[in-house]
Amino acid sequence: MAFFLMQCLHHPDQDAARDALRPAHRVWVSSGGEGLVSVLIGSALTDATGSSIGNFGILEAESEANARRFAEGDPFAQAGIVASITLSPLPDSFQAQRITDPMSPRLQPPSGGAFRRAPRTPQASAARTAASCTANRSAICAIA
Repeated sequence: MAFFLMQCLHHPDQDAARDALRPAHRVWVSSGGEGLVSVLIGSALTDATGSSIGNFGILEAESEANARRFAEGDPFAQAGIVASITLSPLPDSFQAQRITDPMSPRLQPPSGGAFRRAPRTPQASAARTAASCTANRSAICAIA
C-alpha cells in the first residue's frame, strides 16, 4: 500500500456545478470510490478570498493507478469541473495512524501481511515532477 496527496484544481466559475454534484461527490469519497482507495482526510481548497478552487485528499491505495482512477471517477471530474489532478507519493515515514477518523473505510493489508509501498523509479519520479510542474506552472520547477 502507498499513500498519496491528491490535489484537484477546478476550472473557474464552477460553484453552481459543484453545489449540484456535492452530494454525489461525498458518496464517492465516503465509499473510497467503491473501494479503490481509502480517503484518510480531505477538504476543499480555497484562494485568498475564500473562493473554492479545488479539493485535496490524502489517499491510501494499492497503486498510483488506483489513486488516479479514484480521482478521475469523482463526480466533479466526470462532470468536467476538475481542470487538473496531481498525485504526489508521500514518504514511507508518513504517519497515517495519526489520522484517527478516516473519511472512508481503511484498506486491508494483503493476505501475506504488511502493507508494501509501490516501488519508485527515476522515470516515474521525473514524470510526476514534470506533470506537476506543467499543471501548476510553478517557478520552483524552473530551478529543478
